[in-house]
Amino acid sequence: MNYHITQTCSACPEQYDVYIDSEKVGYLRLRHGIFTVEYKDKLIYTGYPEGDGIFEYDERSTYLEIAKEQIVLIHLFGDKQETTNSIKEELMNNIKNFLIEKVLCVVQNRIK
Repeated sequence: MNYHITQTCSACPEQYDVYIDSEKVGYLRLRHGIFTVEYKDKLIYTGYPEGDGIFEYDERSTYLEIAKEQIVLIHLFGDKQETTNSIKEELMNNIKNFLIEKVLCVVQNRIK
């Protein structure tokens, strides 16, 4: 996996495009003191550095590393929240189907 970022604007806002292999997968932006990380157009991280439209010299590498970790994790393992919601939905469907079967069983026994 080849991860790289390309700075698209140096200040106001400081922003970057993120690529894994040759696919653009992310967008990083620092504007008005809010650093956002997007993966495939979905906000996945928000940070609040000292810099306003440009990072302070000593914080850029830290925030860019955080962005890399967040993007690579989601790229490799998927969105934990989406996975959790999918599991919950499957569980609820299984419970619903189980209850329907039990109710039908009781109804059928009463009809006999």
